Amino acid sequence: GKVTMVQDGKVSSTTEVDYVPKCGSFSSDDALLAVGDAKGKTHFYKVEGGKLSPSDFSMSGEHYGEVRGVSFSPDGKLVATAGAKKQIFISSTSGDGSSLNRFAWEYHQAGINCIAFSPKSDKLATGSMDQSIIIWKDLDKFDAKNH
Repeated sequence: GKVTMVQDGKVSSTTEVDYVPKCGSFSSDDALLAVGDAKGKTHFYKVEGGKLSPSDFSMSGEHYGEVRGVSFSPDGKLVATAGAKKQIFISSTSGDGSSLNRFAWEYHQAGINCIAFSPKSDKLATGSMDQSIIIWKDLDKFDAKNH
């Protein structure tokens, strides 16, 4: 696969990757690009001068199937991923990227297609093939084992 940046209608850079990219999202400061792949992993790149370079940041949660959605919170403190196998992982962007949810959130009845933070970064919305939208609140207090 490849990740291509286009600037002023022209290709400014192309990064060849050894995975199949499925989705992507920029951090609010445009410094990081997250790319979800077909095998459940999320890859992170630094964005500098129209070019991509691998980032040291990584998330601890991996999906069982493809990553279909990735979203950075507007305040830049969190990144969340959603997958084909109904899972959601949310991690801090500071430190080691450890997951804030100890267990994958799996409330949808089918694969998740999209994920987005609210403007205040305090809620998360997910949309699924089960024809539902779930709004997740109190992100730092949620534990899927206690649902």
